[in-house]
Amino acid sequence: MIPRTLAEYVPRLRKADDDIWRMRIVLHEFGLRWEDTPVDERLELVERAPEPINAPWDAFLAAYVEHRCYHDGLEAPTWVFGEDRYLEGFWFPFPPAWKAFRVEAMVHAPAAFEAHGTLVAERDLMVV
Repeated sequence: MIPRTLAEYVPRLRKADDDIWRMRIVLHEFGLRWEDTPVDERLELVERAPEPINAPWDAFLAAYVEHRCYHDGLEAPTWVFGEDRYLEGFWFPFPPAWKAFRVEAMVHAPAAFEAHGTLVAERDLMVV
């Protein structure tokens, strides 16, 4: 079965070997699903809160949904603002060796990502 909602992607995210692969699943696979869904139906993809993965990824998913909803003029679901969807510090999903990605993320992270504590540059969120 091909996942439709973000919550249905959680088993795949848990099985992924590393954060780069998880990014691919969220940004490419779910991102394409989001873009292929009519705007007035997109909230159906994220209305059910995804089960916890781990603190950084729980915050990342919340930031991603908040960001996508904002840019589509949609009200983000309430689970996005849950206390467990924010990190106390900052987390970079890219490996430490990718220093340029970290520097760019610190300067160009969208507001939702910065608020949730997950730093990713906006250009790295684009679906390709």
